[in-house]
Amino acid sequence: MHSHATVLVICGTRPEAIKLSPVIRALRQKGLPVEIADTGQHPDLLPMMLRESGLRPDHELRACTPGMSLPSSLAAIVAAVGNLLQQRRPALVVVQGDTVSAFAGALAAAYSRVALAHVEAGLRTGDLAEPFPEELQRALISRLAALHFAPTRRAAEALMREGVRPETIHVTGNSGVDAFHHVLEHANSNPALDAQMSARLPLVLRTGLPLVVATVHRRENIGARLIQIAQGMARLAEEGRARIVIPMHPNPEVQQALRAVLGDRANVQLA
Repeated sequence: MHSHATVLVICGTRPEAIKLSPVIRALRQKGLPVEIADTGQHPDLLPMMLRESGLRPDHELRACTPGMSLPSSLAAIVAAVGNLLQQRRPALVVVQGDTVSAFAGALAAAYSRVALAHVEAGLRTGDLAEPFPEELQRALISRLAALHFAPTRRAAEALMREGVRPETIHVTGNSGVDAFHHVLEHANSNPALDAQMSARLPLVLRTGLPLVVATVHRRENIGARLIQIAQGMARLAEEGRARIVIPMHPNPEVQQALRAVLGDRANVQLA
């Protein structure tokens, strides 16, 4: 690629913003012009996370509306990204992971004959229902991508078993780790932010027990599985084996279940 070739990064969810932010910064440091397209899948969470990373979307597609089904969301995002690709004609589209936005971006790139790079490629469970629809989407993205950035050697091996050419696979590590170090550096250099987070998460400052930070919100876990997961964490806390901090997902079903089991537990903070 040449320095004048635009890279279009497609993202629509908070996890994508977290894991693509280091990639975007690295590309820009290399002198490549990068444009960010927000699909609108997480209309509140994604812009906030980009701002925390010092970034902002160049294109706000607003393709999704509350309550849209998976097929409707996919169709709307494919159409919106496809229109953007016709306008901008980038040299490369970058997607991350296995979201509807990532799959839609990959489809739109394929239809527009634009090269596709897939960040966090090769994760597999071998069961299309676990997780659903992510396992299906990430496997299909791999059929469309020209470049595969696998987080681990195991993920790279999974891609090769599926017939992906080895020369297109690059084991890069997980960009979420790079995002973590960036946030840590930012917090350490910002006393006000450090004080704010310390006040918000007092359990983190305690010593004597291992610290566990857990996010629990997968749709296939909602119901009996989520209760069992929460009960397992409650047992760890009750036995004095860990301090547990759980950043709460906005999903009300998730919040209700976690508060019911963990809301009054010692050594547990629902943040």
